[in-house]
Amino acid sequence: MVVIEWLGCRETSDYDIIKSLPEISRLREPNLILVRGPFGSGKSTLAKKLAKYFHTDDHYEADDWFWSYNTARKTYIYNFDGNELENAHDYCQWKIAHALACFSPFVICSNTNTDLWAMQPYFNMAETYNYHTTVINCRRQGQSIHNIFPDKLYKLHLKWEELAHGR
Repeated sequence: MVVIEWLGCRETSDYDIIKSLPEISRLREPNLILVRGPFGSGKSTLAKKLAKYFHTDDHYEADDWFWSYNTARKTYIYNFDGNELENAHDYCQWKIAHALACFSPFVICSNTNTDLWAMQPYFNMAETYNYHTTVINCRRQGQSIHNIFPDKLYKLHLKWEELAHGR
C-alpha cells in the first residue's frame, strides 16, 4: 500500500494539481486509489483530476447518491439527506466493487473515511480483486458544499485516524 499526503496547491489547473503529487506517476496497475479527508479538503476536486490523468471514468463517492438532474433547470442539484448516508455508502461500495470486478486499471474513491473501519471494505475489495491500494490523505482546508458547522468539522478532525505506511 502506498500512502500519500496532499496539502493541496494554490493552482487549480490539472497539470499543477498532478504535479503537486509526484508519486502519482509511479503508481502501478491495477490500483484502487482512496482519496480521504474532511469536508472541504479538496477530495472531489483531486479525484476528478486523477480520473482525468488516468483516463478513467471510474471515480465514485458517496456524494454521488445525492445528485439529481433537474430537467426544468437543465442542471444537476445536490440534495444531501443525512438519513440516506448508509445507502449512499452502500451504493458507492457497490460501484467500486463492480469497477474492480471489470478490471478497470485505475478506480478512484473519494470519501471522508476519517475512521479506519470506513476504509476496510475498500481494502477487502482490493485484496479480493488483487489490486494495489493507494491512499491519499487530503490535508487542505477549503470550502465545503455541505454547509457543515465549524464545530462538526472540528469533531471530524479530532476523530481522524492515521493510516500506518506499509499497512
